[in-house]
Amino acid sequence: MPYLNRIVARPYQPGSTVKPIVLASAVTAGKISLGERIVYRFSGPFQTRRPAMLDTSNSTKRTATSVGCSVTKRLAHSCNIYFYTAGQRMGLQRLSQWYSDFGLGRITRCGLPEDVTGDLPDPHKPAGEQDIADATYMGIGQGPIRWTPIQAANAYATLARGGIWTPPTFIKDQDRLDSRERVDLHLNQAGVRERRRA
Repeated sequence: MPYLNRIVARPYQPGSTVKPIVLASAVTAGKISLGERIVYRFSGPFQTRRPAMLDTSNSTKRTATSVGCSVTKRLAHSCNIYFYTAGQRMGLQRLSQWYSDFGLGRITRCGLPEDVTGDLPDPHKPAGEQDIADATYMGIGQGPIRWTPIQAANAYATLARGGIWTPPTFIKDQDRLDSRERVDLHLNQAGVRERRRA
């Protein structure tokens, strides 16, 4: 598909690139404390319904056992355990709503006709049995979530602006820039600072 504009028209699973967004959201929602130690035992394969039985594929045992270190190190080491826990505590509906607030699962209104929504669970659907597993995986950017590169760039721009979301644009037009919607997500600024330090 050589003519597909992949920046706006092809969604991808984000993986660990969402972790700074999860951190800022979970701290703002009061589900993770910046100074908190997350305790678990390193004991085999990941089991979504047994939170104490989490493993991580991208950390060594030495790294995984240092989960009690600073949030900055959790981001620097991309520790899945920490973000599994954040996803579980947030829950599927709350986490989906925060992702939506950052622009996932909806058109960016960037001005290009190929703009697609990507994939995100409906934050308003009734809770189901699969929710804990989906929320856990979504904490590390897996599961029922996909975003386009323009959504990713705009989510990071929102973090860089301290939590101000605005539609991206490719058009150098001052009237368009001046008239764009601005939404303050009211992020906890301590969490935003920790994300920037990582």
